[in-house]
Amino acid sequence: MQNKFEKKALKRQKKFQNILFRECGINHSKFITKHLMVGNAGLATRLEEDHLLKACLVYGPVDQIVMLPGKTYCFVTFHDEIAANCAYEAMHSKINPMSNDPKTLYLVYTERGLKPCCASLFGRPLYLSSALAQTVPTTLSTAWTAPQFMFSEPSMSSSPIYLAPMRTLLSIGSLGCHYLSRFHAPIRNSLFLPLDKTRQQQRTRIAITPPADPIDFDVLGQSLKLRKVKHFGYEFHYDINNVHKDSPLTQNIPEECSILLPRLKERNCNVMSLPPDQLTVNQYQPGQGIPSHVDTHSAFEDPILSLSLGAPVVMEFKYQEGRNVPVYLPQRSLLVMSGESRYLWSHGISPRKTDIVPTPCGTLTVHNRGIRTSFTFRRVRRGECDCNYYDQCDSYQRNKTLSGRNSESNKIAAELEAHHVLQVYEEIADHFSDTRHKPWPNVLSFVQSLPPGALLVDVGCGNGKYFGHNSAIYEVGCDSSFGLAQVCRERGFQVFNCNCLALPLRSGIADSCISIAVIHHLATKDRRSRALREIVRTLRFGGKALIYVWAKDQERHKNKSAYLKQERKNRRAEVLDRFQNNNQPSCAKELSCVINKTDTTLENAACSKRTNIDPDNSSNIYSGNPPNVLFPSIPIHTNRTQFQHQDVLVPWRLKPVKDCKSDEKVQTFYRFYHVFEEGELEQLCHDIPECQVTKSYYDQGNWCIVVEKIKIENVRLDDRPC
Repeated sequence: MQNKFEKKALKRQKKFQNILFRECGINHSKFITKHLMVGNAGLATRLEEDHLLKACLVYGPVDQIVMLPGKTYCFVTFHDEIAANCAYEAMHSKINPMSNDPKTLYLVYTERGLKPCCASLFGRPLYLSSALAQTVPTTLSTAWTAPQFMFSEPSMSSSPIYLAPMRTLLSIGSLGCHYLSRFHAPIRNSLFLPLDKTRQQQRTRIAITPPADPIDFDVLGQSLKLRKVKHFGYEFHYDINNVHKDSPLTQNIPEECSILLPRLKERNCNVMSLPPDQLTVNQYQPGQGIPSHVDTHSAFEDPILSLSLGAPVVMEFKYQEGRNVPVYLPQRSLLVMSGESRYLWSHGISPRKTDIVPTPCGTLTVHNRGIRTSFTFRRVRRGECDCNYYDQCDSYQRNKTLSGRNSESNKIAAELEAHHVLQVYEEIADHFSDTRHKPWPNVLSFVQSLPPGALLVDVGCGNGKYFGHNSAIYEVGCDSSFGLAQVCRERGFQVFNCNCLALPLRSGIADSCISIAVIHHLATKDRRSRALREIVRTLRFGGKALIYVWAKDQERHKNKSAYLKQERKNRRAEVLDRFQNNNQPSCAKELSCVINKTDTTLENAACSKRTNIDPDNSSNIYSGNPPNVLFPSIPIHTNRTQFQHQDVLVPWRLKPVKDCKSDEKVQTFYRFYHVFEEGELEQLCHDIPECQVTKSYYDQGNWCIVVEKIKIENVRLDDRPC
């Protein structure tokens, strides 16, 4: 008969059996095996792997220990069942002898052990969880993965390089280790360079370990809440998160630190062309840290170098949507943050006394923190930051009102598009569809070249004239006009309503996109750029998009576009029409037009402030405009003529009705267009990191590009050797 203590132990053991199956998909064993799950002993209980190994070796040889981040249990595989049984009998339902925390250990036999995988990482085997067999999980399925922390023994002539976090659309973080002589990875956004161990005699010059500490934090230093700090060259003011660039300090960077750049050049790592002129020294006691942050863009250039001295520590890199990559900074390692890791990812150190760190064999353990001193080298930026990471860029935020990206300008642009684009297309949808039957040959060729099974998204599909020409692909379209979408739907195609500035599609879903004659309807450069970013976002890596916009130049190499040639055809039709009708008035001949109320809404809106829609194109402003208009008048373009301005209203006259009364006038609507200069569309793409223009051409009065979505590590990175 079981006593109260045995019942409690059995209940807790069943609890860990359920956790084993629920979280790991592994069944417990009713028989003795050499595989054990140890409950109440894991990284979450601050148990160190060395202590666990020492306790288990008493009962026999140990093949492997697996400790998972955030778990209160671990896995031990003994060499045979006898050793495992001895450990079970001695440790099950006993107080944990490996920790000061008086918790009871509960052991469970598991059915299966680790399955070796030939993933030769510097000669060491890895153990991977199999999707087909129930196996003990390894760190490879967690946030702390073995590929993130690979180790190799540094030779006397070279040092390993650690690649720090890199963002891609599908995965976060890629850390590797290579000998410098074999380094060929294209990723240069962030890396680690452990200092050569052969130079041990030099490390005392910069006070690697306490108690040698030449930095006197009491002299011109600061004691912050979670660390001590001292600045050289320029002082960083935490109240404004910037430096006073015209007020350098009297203390320059110590001469002892001048070995940094030569040491990097010895390793052929020319990451900083000019020497740093600002140094921040931070000293952390166990339990201290620094909040997660992105260094102010306008304050310092790219890159930022951080030398870790004293005790090692784990630094956390974070990105939006909860992405978190812990990075282990060993003693005497150099962190180089460049590109995304400099401008986009935030980095910080959590205030705690222990870290979960990798071991040389690829497992994890708990490490007690010591005193750490970091030397952060930076170069003060002269001028404003011109990076493409707008969300974190203070220079961009300050200057966005000058480039039409502020909310007021965006509101006016949206109102213009609502009246002179969206509402107009709703009114003319049927007539517009009747005039749009024949596909452009180059667009048709692009669609027909797509491989079987590809998903094509047509952004601004209109009546769907590019659908149905390739029966081997999947097609879906979207349009802001309900009328045009209805026409497309009636033709049997898949379509939905949306604005091209916010496509309700999952990122990376499309193999290919087309957007024909859409982006030129957007009123500001920022909105046109946003539309391009949305198209690129929906593409998978390697996917391509074809984009057409109306060109300002309608005559190329002395050849007129079809748009200009249409004028001669229209004139002939008008003469014939007059002859047949004996010059009687008709709806088709009436040249005077009725301006729709959608036009007068904007033209007559009372507003004392005259605002330019797109500051990048000030040439469209008429000085003779009334002072009470909402925004400067946009010139009305004369159809079938060369464009004189980039921002114009283009008339659309409705198709005449045969039985209309003679005194009725042709109703005219005005569509807004921003016609593109040569190279303007390519420049918009250049500002998108993941977008690469693979083809650019002119097609019958349109500028056209084919873009490919590429991974962020392959995009216009620093070409300097490293």
